[in-house]
Amino acid sequence: LGSPEDEEGCRWLLSAANQGCEKSAQILEDPGVQYNIGCYASRNGRLATAAEHLRKAIRGNPKLLQEAEKDADYVNLRNSGCTIFST
Repeated sequence: LGSPEDEEGCRWLLSAANQGCEKSAQILEDPGVQYNIGCYASRNGRLATAAEHLRKAIRGNPKLLQEAEKDADYVNLRNSGCTIFST
């Protein structure tokens, strides 16, 4: 077993790592981040993934649908007949 200082350091490190994971999860749920992940997926032909992320983005910020309707990064998804754009 380590010294008390080592144990305290491990607790601090674990706490920092947990906070980092929570922050990462929060960042990933941001509508803008979801929108951009969808853009990347659409550009690369991963249309189901693009639709999933765009739906999450729109749930968080409905105005992003208007952006996606004219965003060149979403042309593949729009041309696929995705129902997101037919509402």
